[in-house]
Amino acid sequence: MSDNVNGKVGEGEAEQLQEWIRRWVPDPYGVLKDIDKFFPPGGEKGRLDPCSFYISYPRCFEKDLQEGWPMIESSLEKFGVGCTLKLKTHCIIFITKPTMEPDIIINVQTLLQLLAYRVPVPMALKVMDGKQWDIILTGFQGDGLCSKHGISKDQFLERQENLAASAQDLAEFTRCNIFVRNGVVVAMGSSFGLKVLRKMVEGCIVHKVRLAGQIKKYRMMREVVKKLDTLRFD
Repeated sequence: MSDNVNGKVGEGEAEQLQEWIRRWVPDPYGVLKDIDKFFPPGGEKGRLDPCSFYISYPRCFEKDLQEGWPMIESSLEKFGVGCTLKLKTHCIIFITKPTMEPDIIINVQTLLQLLAYRVPVPMALKVMDGKQWDIILTGFQGDGLCSKHGISKDQFLERQENLAASAQDLAEFTRCNIFVRNGVVVAMGSSFGLKVLRKMVEGCIVHKVRLAGQIKKYRMMREVVKKLDTLRFD
């Protein structure tokens, strides 16, 4: 996905980007008459220059994006980020203002990736508030689990079905939000919960572990530990 996300705009590109914004991007901040505010003279210590990011999205996701776009605009506005949905070219564009907070840049890039994976808008927007996340490629992508471990398509479909059927139980057990679609698992939660979830997803896809049985076993172990703790302090 990183190939589809632009990096920071260099000084030499600023003028070209300004012209491109004037021609193609509907005024994201309502200040195009003061376009230099996007690219003020650099040199302020600790300040990050404006950045432009874009990513293409599948046409089948267009309706969901349009419905969730007001929510995206409202959320990004709080962080000083402009956004544009280009329906003709099936492209999402984010433009950041000069900022002293590098996390905003990282979160914007992550948000674009999640939207491209068709993660529901309310879930994807949680990254802007600093929610921890993990993306697990389970299919035949370059770094996907099936590609790495030589898993056949038939095996993958069977194991993906197992994963999807247990996704809700897995979410409750790890206390994470989970999204599963087309060889991608996106999760958000605590650091510990994400580690446990990744291990269980890998076990399901790579080693054909039945998640329902594994979750049941772990829950029983958790209850035993709780009872032992209760007896210890009685």
